[in-house]
Amino acid sequence: MKRGILGLISLTAYGALLYLGSLYQEHLKHIASTTYDPYPSLLFTSLFPIVFGMLLALPHLYRTVRGEGRLGVDIYRLVLMGIPTLYVAAVPLLVFSPVGRYLVTSYIFFRYNLLTFAAGAAFGYILVTSFKKGGQHP
Repeated sequence: MKRGILGLISLTAYGALLYLGSLYQEHLKHIASTTYDPYPSLLFTSLFPIVFGMLLALPHLYRTVRGEGRLGVDIYRLVLMGIPTLYVAAVPLLVFSPVGRYLVTSYIFFRYNLLTFAAGAAFGYILVTSFKKGGQHP
């Protein structure tokens, strides 16, 4: 019963965070349309999903830190899964950088916000769950 109530509270908190984040993103888009400066909106579009994914993985980090052994990082997981998801999450920022015109797939990722949000959340989750202790394999 206690675990179910805790799950309901965390689900409500995650939903509220998503709602408030979407409201703030719309506010930043409005500011960008009036000031012609898209960078704050694009920065939030790239960073908010990463922070959200990190928050989703906090229970895993808590269990890992409490465990026995020496804290380490699964570097293969970060490189093989983290870098591609970070790339997709950072595309809104990369499109307007000097490198942006050389990126072939950037338009596809920039056009579909759900894809960049999912990749950002996945990167945040991968980033936190890559920590391990002793002989653990995350």
